Amino acid sequence: MPRVSVIIPSYDVEPYLEACLASVAAQTWRDLEVIMVDDGSPDRGAHIAADFAERDPRFRLIRQANAGLGAARNTGVRHATGEFLAFVDGDDLLPPHAIEYLLAALRRSGSAFATGNVLRYDGAKTRPSALHRPVFARPGLAAHVTRDTALLRDRLVTNKLWRRSFWEEHGLAFPEGVLYEDIPVSLRAHVLAPAVDVLPAPVYVWRERSRSITQGKASVRHLADRFAAVRSVREFLAGRHRGAYVPAWDRVVLETDLSNFLDVLDQGPEEFRTRFLELAGEYLDDVARPVLDGLPALRRVQWHLVRQGDLAGLVEVAAWHRAVRPEERVRRRVLRYHLDVPPAARLPAAVTRADAELDPRHRIDAVRWEDGRLVIEGRAAPECLRPTRRFHQWISAALVHERTGRRIRIPATVRPAAVAKTSDRPRIDWGGFRLVVDPGRLAAPGRLGLWHVELRVRHRGGVRRGRLFDPRATWADRAGRWRVGEDRYVTPVLAEPGHLAIYAGREAARVVTQTVRDGRLRLVGHALGELGPELTVTRRPGGVPVRRPLTVDGRTFHAEVDLRALGPVGPPDHPEAAALAGWAEWRFEVRTAGGGTVPVTAAEDLTPARYAIGDRELVAAAAPSGLLTLREQPVTAFVDLAEWLPGGELLLEGGFAAPYRAMALVVRSLGGPDVHLAAIEGAGTRFRARLTPGQMGAGSGPLPGGRYGLAVRVHGGGDLPIELNARAPLAHRTAGRAFKLLADRSGHAVLAVRERRRPRVEEPGRHGRVIGAVGG
Repeated sequence: MPRVSVIIPSYDVEPYLEACLASVAAQTWRDLEVIMVDDGSPDRGAHIAADFAERDPRFRLIRQANAGLGAARNTGVRHATGEFLAFVDGDDLLPPHAIEYLLAALRRSGSAFATGNVLRYDGAKTRPSALHRPVFARPGLAAHVTRDTALLRDRLVTNKLWRRSFWEEHGLAFPEGVLYEDIPVSLRAHVLAPAVDVLPAPVYVWRERSRSITQGKASVRHLADRFAAVRSVREFLAGRHRGAYVPAWDRVVLETDLSNFLDVLDQGPEEFRTRFLELAGEYLDDVARPVLDGLPALRRVQWHLVRQGDLAGLVEVAAWHRAVRPEERVRRRVLRYHLDVPPAARLPAAVTRADAELDPRHRIDAVRWEDGRLVIEGRAAPECLRPTRRFHQWISAALVHERTGRRIRIPATVRPAAVAKTSDRPRIDWGGFRLVVDPGRLAAPGRLGLWHVELRVRHRGGVRRGRLFDPRATWADRAGRWRVGEDRYVTPVLAEPGHLAIYAGREAARVVTQTVRDGRLRLVGHALGELGPELTVTRRPGGVPVRRPLTVDGRTFHAEVDLRALGPVGPPDHPEAAALAGWAEWRFEVRTAGGGTVPVTAAEDLTPARYAIGDRELVAAAAPSGLLTLREQPVTAFVDLAEWLPGGELLLEGGFAAPYRAMALVVRSLGGPDVHLAAIEGAGTRFRARLTPGQMGAGSGPLPGGRYGLAVRVHGGGDLPIELNARAPLAHRTAGRAFKLLADRSGHAVLAVRERRRPRVEEPGRHGRVIGAVGG
């Protein structure tokens, strides 16, 4: 019997189904069955599913007449034989680690189900799901909705792994013949479950497409089914003696579920608008006044207009919100700030008052070490109220220990910053900040552990406090570690997605040499403390640990890991799913004599070890944090020697994890179509290349200003990006150009070219003096 059954209903998803099935086939947890339910789809989806069933015995196809998504899922459950259930919609995808990550948590906790974070996908790139951000702000095992009402926002069934015994014990099933089937099932399950595991890493990629069932808004059927779904949950809470949680549910519904219709009210037909006012008015009749008062200002205004039956005002507000920039939406009236909506003159002040709108939004611009101090720079300011003057805003900061709650004040200064980093002509205000952290204060006795960064923003009399949070700063933990004494270190980390923290730790096992032979990684290191007899290797996030013996001889330890047993499974057999798969990472840990578990660190001069499997490779190397990691990724080239030679020639020497025949060095513009080739030598696993950027442009001139990615073109294998392990850029200057070889945030080699302009000079002209500029 397979451990996990994955149920995939499909109807009218032919363009996306193959990528979906490929992402499931490539799961790192292999012991699963896949029940594909073709719900009478008129397209070729059933043929795609049948092809998968022929190629992979884990896949089974069930066909039925069209009955809707709920009925198709119920059919899948009846045919499933696994101990755990997972649901995937046919137009969505799973990250490779999803099933293993969820299952590992359930095996540790014994909870009824595990729920994981979600990414939205527009067909080109992913972003964190805004709906799920508050759900996973407090991750942990054995949670429950009665202790964390943010879980009321967790209404998808597809980002979860369900224990089948729990599913059957409570007779869970999807309603049939209606839309929004997830809501009543997920919310009932959250209430009925004795415990739930809440996992912060993404386990589901939720595609955005205009014709998807869950994303249509301005139709009467969608309207009626959505109201029916949220009302069924409300009645369930009241009937299960959980009435105390009805106000929390009402707030979630008014902020998210039903607000979807408010946002398109000005675009829907008259029938849709009239029916919305009827259904919404009926729902609001049962909502307590404090719930409405606690909503964000825009929603408060809209629901007030709904109660008034003011359809014209609602349409006007929806159009205003799309047209007006955030900083123009709020105005000061007497002592408070209010939303400056069009019908404001006839709205009570209690309805338009701004509150959550004044919360600062954080942005992290830089995290780096300077003169032995960790410097964090960024911006924190309300979106609707910019600090255009220096006296508008003050910022202070503290570090808060996660376990003890101890607080340490750190220096913080206000500075000018761009409102938006992506603008070509950025607007500048006084929302910027600079924090400075002394690592010695954190590595002192009794202070080791995780420290969260907390900002206190005082803006025009209002004070807001919160942890530093920027979901876009996925690179913020790459500044590296700082050693404090013989065995302690401090490093920035992302404790949770978007939350920058600082970790102060003590080393117990430091790897100093590593080699790969016959697919086995051999580690030798220094034991800086008393170690237990076992090394664990765990896929991040939250995979099932692989245990290996650890031999300790005095202050030296040895361990061996069979890389072939770890993987790689390989990328999904579909370009779209493979592009989203990215890379996987394992962490190494050892037990100390006291029974605790500590990460294995790497010596600063540790040479990476590589092992190729097909078109993937495993790379064991030091992470920026100083921890030893094993990374699975597409095959790359790597450079271990880079040097500027006399005459402006750049020498690159490096290699591959497996033998290749190098054809050329590729210099590709990252901002345009230009591609330049340079000569390369070598065969087998080594290469050597020389390029002269000052003579590679048009007509043997210099490369134009910009950034260029470097890769090695190999025979029969395309272009392999070059990895560069460089802490600081390697610079070279000429009279007209400045060149820098550096690593981007993915660790790939980039050549940055900047045109140097000479100062303006005075030259004699026919009519006296003229001012000229000489460009390089």
